[in-house]
Amino acid sequence: MVITSDRQDVTWTNVSPTIQVTGNSIQKVSGTSSWYDAGAASSQMITAGDGYMEFTPGSTTTWRMCGLVNTDSSWYYADIEYAFFVGPSGGLQIYESGNLRGSFGTYAASDRLKVAVEGGVVKYYRNSTLLYTSTVAPAYPLQVDTSLNTVNAAVYSVVISGARLTANPVNYVLQDVQGSTRAVMSSTSIIARHDFLPFGEELAAGVGMRTWGQGFGVEDKIRQRYGLTERDDATGLDHTWWRKYDNRAGRWTSADPYRGSMTIADPQSFNRFSYVQNDPVNFVDPTGLVRVWCVAYPIGDGNYSTHCFEFPDPLFPREPNPRGGRAPRNPRDVKRDFYRDYEKVLNDCIKQVFGADAAKLPKQTLKNAPILNARHTGKQIGAMSGAPYSVGNSGPAGPYDTVYIAREVFFGNTPNTLNAIYGTFVHELGNILDIRLNPNPPSGQLGMTYGNPNDPLDKDTGAALETCVFGSLQYP
Repeated sequence: MVITSDRQDVTWTNVSPTIQVTGNSIQKVSGTSSWYDAGAASSQMITAGDGYMEFTPGSTTTWRMCGLVNTDSSWYYADIEYAFFVGPSGGLQIYESGNLRGSFGTYAASDRLKVAVEGGVVKYYRNSTLLYTSTVAPAYPLQVDTSLNTVNAAVYSVVISGARLTANPVNYVLQDVQGSTRAVMSSTSIIARHDFLPFGEELAAGVGMRTWGQGFGVEDKIRQRYGLTERDDATGLDHTWWRKYDNRAGRWTSADPYRGSMTIADPQSFNRFSYVQNDPVNFVDPTGLVRVWCVAYPIGDGNYSTHCFEFPDPLFPREPNPRGGRAPRNPRDVKRDFYRDYEKVLNDCIKQVFGADAAKLPKQTLKNAPILNARHTGKQIGAMSGAPYSVGNSGPAGPYDTVYIAREVFFGNTPNTLNAIYGTFVHELGNILDIRLNPNPPSGQLGMTYGNPNDPLDKDTGAALETCVFGSLQYP
């Protein structure tokens, strides 16, 4: 949003917990005498042309810096490109990116100190007196930035002015395939970087060839750090829905509460404190309950999509409300019964729908069937895929493929529920097989290679295979 006024009271963002905000003034009210724990920046920015910021010191006994910055990335004073240092005994100095430019006498508590951009040159004023002209050309956008050292240090009546002021832009979080934040980017540049050891301990500036200037060790206030978890900076622990993870020890701080993730086939799963069974290179655990495997696969036009799959197919917990005393429905049992009754017709229909390409596919049996997952609600599946109640995810050939069916569909209790589950499973299986054969189709055609383009309900391959097996689409 463009702000039309050329002078505004500053509104604050990136405010440290040690700061108290009062209108367009801030004061450090807790913490210690440190340049690292107190600061804030303006939400407004000068995006081009001339402009300035101005403030009143308010006292002559505390240490603080205030000025203009290109991109606020920390509370440390060296982050501020053009700053007044107002210190004890009324001493006035100018610092640029942590470098002292000189001492300029004294200041009074009621003085107005101004950092201005005039004709592409940064100038410093005390009241109306020019003190210093910078030799460092400014880079836009510019915003007010502060760093407060001593407790009770403050800056008062801070304003920003410019021919072109805009609200603070959105920053972007860039993640790797495992969901770990690797960089934070503004609209113009990288403002922070993160590297991690395999179990999630962060590598700081000074390790290897990582430097502060590259963005390592910069305080970006991003909680989403390692493996789709949220990090608590106070304790260093990574938080999930169910428990907390200590990345320095590579272990959970409490035992796994979900017994369904244990299996006799994998004795390592009985260690209830280990993280992803000691294989953090290939797996993550964002819920604290079951490890998942993440993969990036092509979706056309040179783009890739990242999806995470539960592994292995867990023993699903008992159905919350058993159906009239009958045995609770279980994904493995449903899948077993489907292949017992429909394996022949399924493979006949694959030959019909896929034509000559069917010869490139193995015979579909229970042994190579996709995982059937009924853990999530339709709303959760919709948020992941845009589909209302089911989605098929394709990984490498074999058991990494997964069909997600919404809980409310899988645990339904209508005469058509089982048919709906079978139909949905076949539908998503058809799309998975299509993606396996055609991983990089034209844009917008993923999973639609063998579908019916004239079908008014659903044009994808899954719909064609479901219609062949059951005669029609089996809606819940």
